[in-house]
Amino acid sequence: MQIDERMLKKLLAMNDEQLGQMIQKIAAESGIDPAQLGINPQNIESVRSALGSIGEDELQYRITAFVHFFDLP
Repeated sequence: MQIDERMLKKLLAMNDEQLGQMIQKIAAESGIDPAQLGINPQNIESVRSALGSIGEDELQYRITAFVHFFDLP
């Protein structure tokens, strides 16, 4: 999965509900049970803040680590 700076900006421009739904959709399409993520209205702002504070390289590193953690192809 490649998320570039343009995609990241689009994600961050979404409202909280849209961002949460998109994260859950990406997770589901990646083979992860969205319920495991624990995304909810109470923590979506911290997710948004974390996404907005890291660069593209760090984001790719974290996605790779996440994929390996869940043992995804």
